Amino acid sequence: MNTPNALILPPAKTDIPTSIKSGDADVKTEIKNVDVGAKGTDNPRTRLPRNNGHWEGEPGNGKWYSDKPEVISITNGEGVEFAKSRPNFTPWSEGNIVFEKGKLTGSNDDFSIVYEKIQHGNVPHIGSASDLRGGY
Repeated sequence: MNTPNALILPPAKTDIPTSIKSGDADVKTEIKNVDVGAKGTDNPRTRLPRNNGHWEGEPGNGKWYSDKPEVISITNGEGVEFAKSRPNFTPWSEGNIVFEKGKLTGSNDDFSIVYEKIQHGNVPHIGSASDLRGGY
């Protein structure tokens, strides 16, 4: 009985040098003066709301109106202003927490640091005994 010959494909072409694929070379990348984009559509690390509401103006540089009842109960239906893909929650803020420069790293560990500060009551607030004591 005759068996068919196996199909032998040539090796796939690649732009990656063999030395890099095998790990023999040290590869260093340096990025300078790169505009990563402020808009959520240009910067894949930026997340903007896209569902359960609508934008007035340009996404990331306009107002976001949420359809979620839990958000509307806080904003009273007002839009959340965004500038350079960053939300401005100041109208609904109850205080500020200030950290020394370099304390927060932008990682998930920051949440623990923030929660600890909140837990210890180091957050200024309005409409409480601290107002009666002159803010102390």
